[in-house]
Amino acid sequence: MSVGYCLGVPGRGRSLTGIIGMLDRIEHDYPSAEQFDRSAARLQARGLIEVRDDRIALTADGRQLLRETKGGRDFSEQQRRLESRFESAPPADVPAQPLFSDRAFKHALKHHLGHKG
Repeated sequence: MSVGYCLGVPGRGRSLTGIIGMLDRIEHDYPSAEQFDRSAARLQARGLIEVRDDRIALTADGRQLLRETKGGRDFSEQQRRLESRFESAPPADVPAQPLFSDRAFKHALKHHLGHKG
């Protein structure tokens, strides 16, 4: 499973509920609303994702970055290469305004947990 899979079909992206579900499947956990929003804001500030309503999609630059870091035996190798790229990049100006409301995140989490059974 790749990082890009978590964000779904190019152009359409994935809903907030879908992303929480993918994070749960990959990590067997999910972040707090604040952690998720801070991470998404950093990716958006670097031009790697776009946010529309409750959906997040990779931009062309985001898809290119995933292609460049793809490969290896498992997901953790790609994750290490992505982290290395971020450590060497200059810090991004993250907007003070949250991308998602706490209410939207809690609703998506509740929806995911309700479908999980």
